[in-house]
Amino acid sequence: MNLNIGYQLFLFAVYCFCGVLTGFLFDTFRISRKLIKTNVLTTSLEDIFFWIITSLVVFIISLKFNDGEIRWYMFAGMLIGAGLYLKTISKFIISLFVFLIIMIKNIIVRILKIIFFPVKLIINLLNKPVFFVLSFGKKSMCRIKNNVFFNIKKMNKFVFHIKNN
Repeated sequence: MNLNIGYQLFLFAVYCFCGVLTGFLFDTFRISRKLIKTNVLTTSLEDIFFWIITSLVVFIISLKFNDGEIRWYMFAGMLIGAGLYLKTISKFIISLFVFLIIMIKNIIVRILKIIFFPVKLIINLLNKPVFFVLSFGKKSMCRIKNNVFFNIKKMNKFVFHIKNN
């Protein structure tokens, strides 16, 4: 492994970028929590998922650039990168992404309203006649049932009267 000072400065910059990437990943989870309220279990699972992803990213970067060796400047670079990211542009990134997601959601809702407007109009137009027919049908069925029952009673009386005579 090349241990000259130039390469170590390059690795320090790589790990600073890794810290920025970790901060951005942390912000994505913060954005999701702002948009979707979750319970404690879901939040805990998201935290575990965040740390697994972060560990994999750091591990892959360490293997690729530093042959898996751990040096103190790796941690210093990640802390500096994440700290600078979180103190400088994190609030702007969160605000921007929340704004964009809300705008996209509003656009999708408007498009769906436009698409489903004819369906809603047809349902509203057919609503009263269908309920009228259904209520009329229900009343008619009650009348038919009562009349059939009444006619069967009459028929039984008539048959009973014929048998007895």
